[in-house]
Amino acid sequence: MTVTITTTKLIIEENGIQLRFDGRDIIKAVPEPINATLPAKVRAVQPQSQAFCVVLHLTGDAREALGSTYIIRLLDVTGHPAWTDDQAGADTAASEIAVMIRSASGGAGGGQVDSVVAGDAIDVDATDPANPIVSVKVDGVTIGFNGSNELEVPAGGGGYVPTTRLINTTAPLTGGGDLSVNRTIAIPQATAVTDGFLDSADWSLFNSKVSSVGATYPIQSSGGATPVISADTSTGGNGAADDGKVLIFGTEGDITGSSVTGLNAVQGIAAGNGVGVYGENNGTGPAVAGTATAGGVGGAFTATGAEGVTGTSDSEPGVRATNSSTTEAALHVNNNDPTNTGDIAAFHRNDNLGVEIRNDGGLDWTSASGAQTTANNLPVFSALNQGVVPAAGAVPSAANFLTETGIFAVPAGTGINQLTGDVTAGPGSGSQAATLASIIAAGGPTGSATVAPIITYDAKGRLTAVSSATIAPAVGSITGLGTGVATALGNNADSASGFVTQTGGDARYLTRLAASLTSDFTTNSASFVDVTGLTVTLEANSVYQIFVSTPYTSTSTSTGIGISLTATGSPTVRNMSRTLWNNNTNPAQSTHNSDDAGTILTTVNNAGTIYGCTLLLSFHTAGSSSVVQIRAARGGSNNNVSVKSGSSIVAIKI
Repeated sequence: MTVTITTTKLIIEENGIQLRFDGRDIIKAVPEPINATLPAKVRAVQPQSQAFCVVLHLTGDAREALGSTYIIRLLDVTGHPAWTDDQAGADTAASEIAVMIRSASGGAGGGQVDSVVAGDAIDVDATDPANPIVSVKVDGVTIGFNGSNELEVPAGGGGYVPTTRLINTTAPLTGGGDLSVNRTIAIPQATAVTDGFLDSADWSLFNSKVSSVGATYPIQSSGGATPVISADTSTGGNGAADDGKVLIFGTEGDITGSSVTGLNAVQGIAAGNGVGVYGENNGTGPAVAGTATAGGVGGAFTATGAEGVTGTSDSEPGVRATNSSTTEAALHVNNNDPTNTGDIAAFHRNDNLGVEIRNDGGLDWTSASGAQTTANNLPVFSALNQGVVPAAGAVPSAANFLTETGIFAVPAGTGINQLTGDVTAGPGSGSQAATLASIIAAGGPTGSATVAPIITYDAKGRLTAVSSATIAPAVGSITGLGTGVATALGNNADSASGFVTQTGGDARYLTRLAASLTSDFTTNSASFVDVTGLTVTLEANSVYQIFVSTPYTSTSTSTGIGISLTATGSPTVRNMSRTLWNNNTNPAQSTHNSDDAGTILTTVNNAGTIYGCTLLLSFHTAGSSSVVQIRAARGGSNNNVSVKSGSSIVAIKI
């Protein structure tokens, strides 16, 4: 360490880093022994009680950058023979440095202030004459220094409002808080769940609301803006008393009609092509159902010049008739045409094919055996006519088939009764099993991960031979490997122009360890804390080159960051160089070799801007493995700092 002193400057150079102090950066220089009363970072440098140092008490920009004190250890200083490592040498060093304290370049001299005299609105506390306390009064209120060495007005004093004073709001007002930032008082627009203001459209809607609601029979209203609405209702069956009333549906959405004697329970009258009664059902029950007691009719449909009953369905019978009677037909169709010329029933498809049941008894079936008794007007089946198939005969034969002429006979010819050749079957009648002719002997399986099958087949696609061959391709015959791969595969491993293996001992083999953040790490801790996920574990008795990149942001210009690390396993070498940016021009650079070392910056130029920090280490582990953990802390005011996603640590074993 070299120390240069001028009348206005103190310049310290160590490990390639130069620190320049103006006289206004230093409050005082104190000679002290390095002992347990000093900060831990001083004791870590030289714990022996006989070592001495000069402690510089800093202020202004120097305090912001380096902290409240800076230590000059006399054992590290060269070029000052009078600065011996004892009390006398420390006193000499402190007195030589004191010459430039509180001096400014270009001024008319400098030196330490001997005394301060009180005046108007100025108070001086000279209890300690060497370090008097000066206070200033504004509007009769004393302004002093707070714990951050900043001027501060006491709460409630002199008409000044402290930043801790709160503006409290209650709904629907918003925007309250302390006075550390500008506040905007606002009121939100009202919604169904939030109180607030009405805009012009809301007001017009509100002002145009209905003032009164009326009704006409059978609906009744009590009137006014919030009326009671009711209706005259009925379930039917009351004759003229039900005129105009609202019909009530059942619990299943059904309608039940009942009537007094002589009146229709349900009556549907339609004009033109309308439907008198229409029923639609998406379930399994009837769309329209009628129930009658003995002598009555469950459903009656009468039409004049139109169809009495029309049934239409896309997947079920259009009309279904079912009964449990042993004496009555399920479906009874009457045609009361007095001329006896109308059809009893007509069944047609879209192609006009179907069954017609005429009124002349053209089709009659018995109800017991189903045997046909008459078949008047029905055509006989033939090659050109659809019709009734004739009887097979008194003694049916399995050899007879129905011919196109409409008779049963034995087919001409004998047909194929045996197959030969590649496929054999028979001889015989009926179902015969077919067999494929054998070409080669049964065997297999053929082929494996290192053996490929060789297959021979004929023109009909049949396998005629199967053999196998071991797969042993030459490296040179494999294509698509990429430039130089085939050449490297052709050489012995761990030899010139060959591949390097981990066990081959080749010096070119490097072990690379890495970790990175997949999301931002945010903290407002004033002391160093682990950056979760940014850690690597190094092997024992090994040499590593470590590179760390930790871009970061701060939510406030009055809050900075410090980046450091800890290492377990007592490494023998851990030389670290840190470059930490909080602006775009001049980074803070320093070197360290201990846990949680390095200054914690207290400001950044711009809130929200990403700044960089890099650590470069030469690292030698001892007889045990070492866990290297990256850590971060915020400096300055209590706001959040974030180590950004993508931050990484890479350790390369060399």
